[in-house]
Amino acid sequence: MSEANKLSLAQYFDSRQGFRPRDVSPAVPEICQQSPDLYATGLSDGQQMAEVTFSVERKQLQDLISTADSIRPEDNADLAPMLDILVRKIVANVIGNITIDADFLRRQINAAIAVLTEADQNRTLRMHPDDLALLADADLPLKCSADTNMARGTLRIECSDGWIEHGPALILDRLERALNQDGNGA
Repeated sequence: MSEANKLSLAQYFDSRQGFRPRDVSPAVPEICQQSPDLYATGLSDGQQMAEVTFSVERKQLQDLISTADSIRPEDNADLAPMLDILVRKIVANVIGNITIDADFLRRQINAAIAVLTEADQNRTLRMHPDDLALLADADLPLKCSADTNMARGTLRIECSDGWIEHGPALILDRLERALNQDGNGA
């Protein structure tokens, strides 16, 4: 923009015929007009306070950023396999220490039946023959059948639309697949 086209705010409002403000100069309190040094001192003090506040906030922000950088998770390639082995051992110990008895099998059956919400009367409970023998005296709500291909402690409830299988071996298998999907399989 050339010098000829520059127009001050005061000149602009002087040239207009419509709205014109009374005064376009900055408002300076009357006491400061009596003593210009007070105005300059106040302005200087205000600028110093703003600079100090800015310095303090900048320091706090830098401290926060350095703290955030220090708590950033590190990719530790040695830790992942150790955690993988530890989780597998703990779960195997917990599930491996389960005593397969009539009470355990009743809880497994009730948990599997609770999953079924359909009203299919053609359900059959299939279990390992040794497990079924433990429940010989039990009053089960389903027709039971022995299946030598089933692992001990595992049960399958079959109906016309499919089946539900439940047991420690399946839980371990599901855990194994989940761990291997993460790429952390040992």
